[in-house]
Amino acid sequence: MNYLIFLFSFLFIVLSFKSTSQETNKDPLIGIWIRQSQSNDTVIFKRNISSEDYQNLDSLEQNKYRTKVFTNLINNNEFPFGNKESSFKEKLKYLKTFWKRKDLFNPLIVSSFNGQSYYQFIKNGEIIVSQNCGWCGTPPISYCEYKGKWSKQKNDTFDLSYPFWGGTIIETWEITTLSKEKMAIIRVDSKAIYDKKKH
Repeated sequence: MNYLIFLFSFLFIVLSFKSTSQETNKDPLIGIWIRQSQSNDTVIFKRNISSEDYQNLDSLEQNKYRTKVFTNLINNNEFPFGNKESSFKEKLKYLKTFWKRKDLFNPLIVSSFNGQSYYQFIKNGEIIVSQNCGWCGTPPISYCEYKGKWSKQKNDTFDLSYPFWGGTIIETWEITTLSKEKMAIIRVDSKAIYDKKKH
């Protein structure tokens, strides 16, 4: 019973929350993509919403995303700024505090992709790649963020150049599928240029 009251309270807050409608990002590539799987030569990525991507959603999409996030939190009994064993009243108090301090939403989103490898495409042609900090692939793996460049070519391929622990990686991607939530790419070319100074 308490669960239903909590859920209805949350939905009421979501529906009554007024958010400024903003223009949705026109380039579907912009954002954070986490590698999901590989089939033959095709690599599948899923989109992960960062705080920047979230701000670019229109008000309806923001409400849907908030509902999805909190539904998952409720189902998994996870409250990142509270105790998992908190009582119903404590959870409701946390929920109300959350809506008063919307800035708490950013670390909530960010925490969903930290500690993973990902590609973040930025509007100005910059790319941030989160990948292994060193040559060893034995868990636990430490991830570092490397800043590089990306550009679109006339034949609908994309050139990427970014550093890694041993030098620079240069790749050419052909994107075969691109939607709001999924991207499939084929690496047409990929090479690593090692820097002798780093060895």
